[in-house]
Amino acid sequence: MNKKHNRSFGGRAEIIVLIGAIATSLAIYFSLSIYIFPKIYLSMSTLKPVPILTNVNISKLQVPVGTPFNISFIGSNQGNSADVQIISVAFPNLTRPNDFVQVKESDFNQRPLIFKKGDELSSGYSQNKIPLKSKYHLIEAYNRPWHSHDIHHLLVQVKPYTVGRFVIFVKTIALPYTNELSHYPRGGIKDQQGEFVNVYSINVSDGYLGQSK
Repeated sequence: MNKKHNRSFGGRAEIIVLIGAIATSLAIYFSLSIYIFPKIYLSMSTLKPVPILTNVNISKLQVPVGTPFNISFIGSNQGNSADVQIISVAFPNLTRPNDFVQVKESDFNQRPLIFKKGDELSSGYSQNKIPLKSKYHLIEAYNRPWHSHDIHHLLVQVKPYTVGRFVIFVKTIALPYTNELSHYPRGGIKDQQGEFVNVYSINVSDGYLGQSK
């Protein structure tokens, strides 16, 4: 009888020890989940990429209407590596169906995207991005990831069909967006996505380049 009682007591003791081990493991897991893992994540999320455009070059500052010209871009990241970095060039004057824009050269590891008037875009840096319809043509060239101090190049060709001042909006953005250093430029005017841009322009003539008809 005593032996049977001892075996029963021993079995209950093993169960109690097992339950205690499980409870301890769960306590450790929840402690890690609540305190340790978030701190590790936050320490990782403090990485700060610093996107910048080191060069923007326009091949001609004056062209006859319907004549193409080139724009070259050199972008860099002077901070920590970015999950994604984008160079965006937009053409507010290119709003008609027969307007022309083309990527001529790119060393990005993703194919540049061309958006036309009416295409869906997004704005905002958080998960709650706001959809909107583009009001004009634009190109987005991006790398995923864009490592620290990497340099990438983009060359586009544009053929304007509207006489007058032809405007170009340029910016570069690093994601995830952590602070104002994640965007270049950090001031100026804002585009249709509510983001700061550098503004360039050329003069599109009626075909006579300043000469009278």
